[in-house]
Amino acid sequence: MDSITVKVNVRVYIDEMLDFFRNDNSYGTLEKPFPAESFYELVAPYAKFSGPLKNILVFENNTEYLCFIESVSGDDVNFVELGGDSQLDMWMITSSPSQEKWDKIIQNAPKMDADGKLKFKPEDRTSGAEKRNQKEFKFMTTSTVPDDVRLKFSILFEFTDKSGIVFYGNIDPWGSGESKPPPP
Repeated sequence: MDSITVKVNVRVYIDEMLDFFRNDNSYGTLEKPFPAESFYELVAPYAKFSGPLKNILVFENNTEYLCFIESVSGDDVNFVELGGDSQLDMWMITSSPSQEKWDKIIQNAPKMDADGKLKFKPEDRTSGAEKRNQKEFKFMTTSTVPDDVRLKFSILFEFTDKSGIVFYGNIDPWGSGESKPPPP
């Protein structure tokens, strides 16, 4: 079976998020990024999704996934680089994650850390007429992805507001519960 490529675009509603949190200056730092679960969407017309909100990406066999991030308003937004550490973390939803299980899902899977997570390293990609450098994550699934695989992801991103201040946000769909409700 030939492999296919699926682009997964994480679109963040930066303006709406900044407006929603305008009265709470405690958010936006690396230590306390904006909880952005209510201010993003996954755009991937050729991917399959599940869950009540259709926001859980279902991995297909023998598929290359390209994940990148952008602002809905066109402002620069990118995955955060933390001293060579990755910005896309995946957790296996199981009581006993293992490297063997990861190897059944992701080809050439990175080594699982002590918490059972995979940390993906970003690659450079060039986009737009201005040829700005952006990061993307690329990984390939195996030809026999188990049907019962359930994964969780977390994305740390950065952006600069209109006054030149760098802020940070985090998309963690099953996060700590501190997320505010979505905007009206």
